[in-house]
Amino acid sequence: MKATLKVLGVLSLAACAKTSDRLADSADTGAGAEPVGMKTGETGGMNVPESVRYDADLDVFFVSNVNGNPSQKDGNGFIAIVRADSTSVVRMLVESGKPAAGGKAITLDAPKGMAIVGDTLWVADITNVHAINKRTGASIADIAIPGSTFLNDVAVGPDGAVYVTDTG
Repeated sequence: MKATLKVLGVLSLAACAKTSDRLADSADTGAGAEPVGMKTGETGGMNVPESVRYDADLDVFFVSNVNGNPSQKDGNGFIAIVRADSTSVVRMLVESGKPAAGGKAITLDAPKGMAIVGDTLWVADITNVHAINKRTGASIADIAIPGSTFLNDVAVGPDGAVYVTDTG
């Protein structure tokens, strides 16, 4: 499937909601008691994780890691893969500057939003969009987006077009 890349300018608005700092007492089982959170797993090895995309085909989660300032071109971002059946099993798909699967190295500055089309993982990264083979981590394409300042998220339209937001 051929993907078409489109960039959208987006005005980002932050909404704040007041949340309660109160935690339920795990011993409280009376009527009207707040439910108690239960930890089901923990994934280590992340450094400023920004976005998660589930892939049903591979039954894994792709996690983009900024690994620093989200607007700084520092070349130290990475994309981790977490198995859906064991959140403690993590491997690297792409580490900035390191070649994957015999291919060329990809520079990831601050990878953020991701989308999947077939075997291609599309990744927004400040002023570039990376097309990466989701199975091998090999670079398919690096697309500079002139005039962009903070590419943030990626979505796929019903026609297969890839849309990227520029929050900046």
